[in-house]
Amino acid sequence: MTSSTKRNAMGVFRFDDTVVIECSMLAEARDGTEMLAYTHRLNTSLAPRHYGSDLEAIETPLLVLVGGEASAESLIRWLASR
Repeated sequence: MTSSTKRNAMGVFRFDDTVVIECSMLAEARDGTEMLAYTHRLNTSLAPRHYGSDLEAIETPLLVLVGGEASAESLIRWLASR
């Protein structure tokens, strides 16, 4: 568990925009669409630990798009069970 994750567990979110990963790429290989720095918030959101409870906690309308036929079927079954 990173120190930022520990702070979030205590309700401190002021460091979520801190850059935790930086990548280098040759300028001639860039096209302007690459992500060269990741904040703690972005890095954490790439692999949510409890996505089911996270989705359940959302109180506003939400459209979830999932890639792949098997993934979509799993999501539909999960939503139908709620």
